[in-house]
Amino acid sequence: MTWHQARSAAAERTQGGPLCAGHLATITTADEQAFLFSTFGEGLHTTWLGGYQTDGATEPAGGWTWITGETWGYTNWLLGEPNNSGGEDALAFLGTNGKWNDAPELYNYGASGGYVVEYEGRQVAMTSSPEATTTASTTTATVSSRWPSSPRPRSTRPRSTPPRSLSMAPASE
Repeated sequence: MTWHQARSAAAERTQGGPLCAGHLATITTADEQAFLFSTFGEGLHTTWLGGYQTDGATEPAGGWTWITGETWGYTNWLLGEPNNSGGEDALAFLGTNGKWNDAPELYNYGASGGYVVEYEGRQVAMTSSPEATTTASTTTATVSSRWPSSPRPRSTRPRSTPPRSLSMAPASE
């Protein structure tokens, strides 16, 4: 599965109905990174994320952005990354330690790969704290509790942002 295929597949997913649409996950803080790694652990190896490098950006580290338009500030690059080896301009987890890699957007991670989906929007069923559940081959982790004005435990989103949750999907979906 390439980054573009993962992006399309994530955008087709919903949780709790059409008001909670999916997209490739964005990681804007160390807390979000820690939550993902503690929830999915080594399963994150070779999974696509919602970061990409804009056309014409200064290589190797310039012009990185999130598909949601969120501010690119926090990073968790693997040692020596990003390195633009072979025209790498899409973001993925690599290795078993939750570190990031710049990878060619057309690289096919195949059966070992997948993608992390983030759901944003109004959800009907909520939990008061993050928890993970597994059904079939998709693991879902709810990140925040209520919408729109309640406190959001462990969430770093502004209060005006709807709750979000994350799931990891294998490339075969």
